[in-house]
Amino acid sequence: MARIRFKLIFLYLSKLLGLFILSRYLTSKGLRILCYHTFGSEQESRFRPQLFIMRDTFEKRLTHLRKRRYPVLSLETALERLKYGG
Repeated sequence: MARIRFKLIFLYLSKLLGLFILSRYLTSKGLRILCYHTFGSEQESRFRPQLFIMRDTFEKRLTHLRKRRYPVLSLETALERLKYGG
């Protein structure tokens, strides 16, 4: 519990100091890849939330990324663009 609290405080302070904006700027030309193991059922997600994501949660995250103007691409498209510089 203390570890999670420390992590949340660290992330909150990082955001207050503008480190999230700075990191977004510094990595703006790079490729960011989000990886999920698999979609899970309600039971699987409760059992091992680190390994499974619910489909509605995944959709909400994609919507959030699009609203923030992050380009959302399939892995295949992203790798193609990297390979051909596009």
